[in-house]
Amino acid sequence: MKSLAITDKFTDANVEALAVAVFKNEKASSDALKDLDALTGGLIASVIKTEEFKGNEGETALLRFAASGKNKASRLLLIGVGDKEDYHAAEVSNVSGTASRFLQKRNITNFALMPRCEGDAAEVARTAAQGVVVSHFELDKYKSKRENEPKRIENFVVCIEGANKSDVQNALEEGQAIGDSMNFARDLANEPPNILHPTEMAKR
Repeated sequence: MKSLAITDKFTDANVEALAVAVFKNEKASSDALKDLDALTGGLIASVIKTEEFKGNEGETALLRFAASGKNKASRLLLIGVGDKEDYHAAEVSNVSGTASRFLQKRNITNFALMPRCEGDAAEVARTAAQGVVVSHFELDKYKSKRENEPKRIENFVVCIEGANKSDVQNALEEGQAIGDSMNFARDLANEPPNILHPTEMAKR
């Protein structure tokens, strides 16, 4: 997976889908959502008004719209993160992981995330990348492969407006390394003893 940091306009990301964190009971007219609401022709306001989406933690809503201008995306995924005061960098991995799993099932291979988390931008980016990588882990390693399996995320973009781009990019790479290490450890823990015998353990 390739990760890219952007620190300017979120909607200019060259991806198939956008994903954005939304707080509980947030209005579509908020500073962070009003441009996205305009981009989707008012769809954010519509799902909030009809209470199809309330911003509760883990809640999702996928909006489809026509791509226009510099924006290449035609889908926007809203991800509820609950109350703003309870949302910290540690929760960003859950947000990015949720987005990754949701979009993979729809054969989307690249997306951009605006985590909207206050605090250290590098830490936010690090946990975001970690969440996407960990979401790729599969327990069915030895099961026969199904036809038409969902594709994996190939390109992941994180947008943290106003941050130092170099710091965010370095943090994304660190997050990927941490996620890969977690998946490696989980893979070892799930191996049957007849396969992961001491010699094989040392080899790996």
